[in-house]
Amino acid sequence: MQLKSLLGPEVTARSASGAIEIAGITADSRQVRPGWLFAAMPGSKADGAHFVPDAIAKGAAAILVKEGTQVATPAGIAVLTAAEPRQALARMAARFYPAQPDTIVAVTGTSGKTSVADFARQIFARLGRKAASLGTIGLVKPDGSVYGGLTTPDPVTLHRTLGELAAEGVT
Repeated sequence: MQLKSLLGPEVTARSASGAIEIAGITADSRQVRPGWLFAAMPGSKADGAHFVPDAIAKGAAAILVKEGTQVATPAGIAVLTAAEPRQALARMAARFYPAQPDTIVAVTGTSGKTSVADFARQIFARLGRKAASLGTIGLVKPDGSVYGGLTTPDPVTLHRTLGELAAEGVT
């Protein structure tokens, strides 16, 4: 996907060619592959900007940083800035992985969320719809298999997972 297709008003291209092909997105420098966009998120323990050299060494084609962050990049690497880089990453992930199941149900509250989500998945399945649930116990796929266990996946993982579920026929 071309970089320009991922950009919205929340992102400023400090140095970029919109024609750069982006092959993937991540906020984890260890996962960067050639042609990927690396989102250097500021964190409570470490600033992702410190990992920009690692991401570039692994072939990152674009870097997203918080406005005001200075990073040294070689020519040809797109540098993008955002006032709210986490929000920008989430929106770019949604653009990169646009497919989603037609119906998404959110369950909130103090207790019982896991049970309600599982019951809803089972009800949809009994109605003949392929359904999945994502929560504390991980991702429960239509065949009942359980994967992972992250209560709150990062935006890239969430949108990639929703895209995979849609491709598997989850409605």
